[in-house]
Amino acid sequence: MRLSLVIGIFLTLLLCWNAPVMALPLTEAQVQLVQMQENSNQENVTDSKELTRNQELWNKQGVLDYSYTLTRSCFCTDDARGPVIIKVSNGSTSSVTSQSTGQPANPELFNRYDTIPKLFDVIRDAITRRADSINVQYNPTLGYPTQINIDYDRRIADEELFLTVENFTQAQTTKTKVFEVQNIEVSQELQIITAYGIVSTAGWRDAELILRPSAPNGEIDFVEFDFVAQPPNGSAAQVITPIKAIYSPLPRQGNFLGVKIYASNNVKAVVLE
Repeated sequence: MRLSLVIGIFLTLLLCWNAPVMALPLTEAQVQLVQMQENSNQENVTDSKELTRNQELWNKQGVLDYSYTLTRSCFCTDDARGPVIIKVSNGSTSSVTSQSTGQPANPELFNRYDTIPKLFDVIRDAITRRADSINVQYNPTLGYPTQINIDYDRRIADEELFLTVENFTQAQTTKTKVFEVQNIEVSQELQIITAYGIVSTAGWRDAELILRPSAPNGEIDFVEFDFVAQPPNGSAAQVITPIKAIYSPLPRQGNFLGVKIYASNNVKAVVLE
């Protein structure tokens, strides 16, 4: 009797051990939570792709000198809201000015938003922190953000961030001749001209050779170029700095003797063999 009872208990436990575990059905609230998480993941991927695409578009422009009007909507003081006019020179903030008074604003209140790359950083930070809501509009031509609306946590009041970028303007820059041209190289197939020169300070950029118009009579002894570059905005280190420019292909304008390049302090020529 006892043996049969023991065997029965053993068999019952064995069946219970091997029986499949039945998962309890999710409640409606749990289902909604899962769906919200999946939607959030998809939105996060979309936001990241949009950010990358527009930041690459902006970087391709090579814009370093510009200004824009920034307005910030937040739970903060009036001084921190703007609007302010932000000017950027050679990639760095040069001034932050109150639009209403024309007087300098406190730059520390806007140091997270005072260049276009910093605005991209704000968006990327929100994506990394998995903010509950991220809505960004971008300029379709240059890629910079025109509106940033972030709600980091819907459960917390007064932590939202809303930025508006308006009146974006690229600075009108004028290139000038470099100080001196030191050497000229022309490729054997007459396709590439390379000019080497110097400037008197650091910070010069975007050097190029500008083709001079030919003589009115059409006679050409030399193909002539001006060696120019964009000087730095503001102060720059007073140090002699090498600079280079390339022109290609060499223009075919009948027979000519060689290439002549003009700088502000000298002219240098090379005769083609």
